[in-house]
Amino acid sequence: MTRGRAAGAFRHQVSLPGWSVRSSWGFDAELESFWAELWRSDADPEPTVRVPREHLVPTVTGLARVLGTAAGVPAGEAFVALTA
Repeated sequence: MTRGRAAGAFRHQVSLPGWSVRSSWGFDAELESFWAELWRSDADPEPTVRVPREHLVPTVTGLARVLGTAAGVPAGEAFVALTA
């Protein structure tokens, strides 16, 4: 599966244990940055963790670091959740 700049804009589910299937991440082709939203529960009105497009995270590895810190999981676990 092609991801990142070569794929253009996309949105995928985040497979992180303990988080809702509503959790997602993607790439904004216009800003050339990755973003993510983690939802603790399907009933929540807003995501619990949000890494917006405007943070200009240029790599999946960088997104994994930011997401891991915000979600309280190791960056490696966050990376696997993004790429599973």
